[in-house]
Amino acid sequence: MAAAAPVLSTEQPAEKTSLPPSARKTVFRRGVPIALGVLIRIAPTPAGLSANAWHYFALFAAVIAALIAEPLPGAAVGLIGVAIATISMLVGMERE
Repeated sequence: MAAAAPVLSTEQPAEKTSLPPSARKTVFRRGVPIALGVLIRIAPTPAGLSANAWHYFALFAAVIAALIAEPLPGAAVGLIGVAIATISMLVGMERE
């Protein structure tokens, strides 16, 4: 008895596709507020503003963008913004 010939598969290998639409939407919703905050923060501080005020504005803009994009419920976004402001010492005791 002869050995069976190997069967050639007619299936095409799965093409690499981009992320599904729901995943792209999630990446967009989470990425845009973070990117906006980082871009504003690394931008040069405008004349007439302290560095602390500029960093606080960057956080404020990122929180507003997150409230619009809604990657999390609004209350969570606000709480995270307050926590980041406190941890990074943008608010609190007077600096000398």
